[in-house]
Amino acid sequence: MGEGTQATRSTSGSDTRNAVDSHAFTVWLQEERPLSDDSATRDLLREGVKNRLQELFDLVADESGPPRKIKVRWTADVSAESVKDNEIVIYFMKKYSQGLIKSYLEGRADERSMLPDQERENYQALADGVSTIQDGGLTLTEDSWGPWSLSEVYAEVCIDESAAQDAANSDEVVRDWQGGNIGNLAFHEAMHNQIDPTKRDSWDLHSSGGDGLAVANVGEGTEHTNANIEKMAAAINKDRKQYIKGKTKPPAPAKKEEEKKEVDSDYANLSSGL
Repeated sequence: MGEGTQATRSTSGSDTRNAVDSHAFTVWLQEERPLSDDSATRDLLREGVKNRLQELFDLVADESGPPRKIKVRWTADVSAESVKDNEIVIYFMKKYSQGLIKSYLEGRADERSMLPDQERENYQALADGVSTIQDGGLTLTEDSWGPWSLSEVYAEVCIDESAAQDAANSDEVVRDWQGGNIGNLAFHEAMHNQIDPTKRDSWDLHSSGGDGLAVANVGEGTEHTNANIEKMAAAINKDRKQYIKGKTKPPAPAKKEEEKKEVDSDYANLSSGL
């Protein structure tokens, strides 16, 4: 992993608060699939992910205007939580093939033909498997069938079991190095989740996000930059609905083009008779 882990690809596809909770903010983490089959390793990884993300979001909180507390929290079922529109949800699994994005894209395959050319190309690229075992994460910012954001992190690329077994301080290796690196990838996806939807299509996080955790190859020991924190702090105040497994429902399938033409023709005939 010395050359870095391919961090991500991203594509584009309000609630009432009172004065008491107006500055409360949670980054929700859900383990869609276990990070490790070994329970002790899994606990260490989860701890490392949370610790690293909490460290980063504490810095974001300090930069985000009015004083606020950002709490990073694991949840067993994010659909049972009261997720605010400007909060962040990140799903974790070992690899892309286990993720929600793959399942969602496959479920909407028949409707890609109805999209504008560029969006159709983006979806087709994702469906064709551009996200592979080399990728550490993916964020789908869905506007055509949304709007919402869906972020995933694929932990397998960060886990080196042999490195932990060979090290005398194996707990620290798993928690702080491997778990911390997964946390770095999660922050990168959180940047896609929050910053990408506020920018134009020409915006590219990897080249314009301030280096550090914004670059495409987030590797072991990658550190954040002040620009990463500042850009995240500016975006985090904006509402962006999240994809909530079990709650967010895809719209009814769009009519195929020939069906749509038939309906339009029937409507035209009906209108002319009024």
